[in-house]
Amino acid sequence: MLIRMLLLVTALVAGMVFFALFVFLALGFWLFWSGRLLWARLTGRPVGAWTFRMDPRNGFQQAYRSVWSRAPGAGGNAGPSRRSDDSDVTDVVPRQPSRPD
Repeated sequence: MLIRMLLLVTALVAGMVFFALFVFLALGFWLFWSGRLLWARLTGRPVGAWTFRMDPRNGFQQAYRSVWSRAPGAGGNAGPSRRSDDSDVTDVVPRQPSRPD
């Protein structure tokens, strides 16, 4: 019975601490936001929205640049394969593509 009461009191105290922390964070956010609005009103400037400018092309370009870069002066066409010659492939029989039904 004593252990059960101790666990109940501990859970209630932990819940109150969590709730107080949540209220404190919400109050801090509200104070910050109100201060931002007040500062904008005092200076006469419009309140700008907090936006993130993102162009998806920049992300792809950055990814392509970071993976590999061609050596300066290298040609655009690849030379013959070092592993095998195309005439070495004997198990492939070319055929006409079939029409979808």
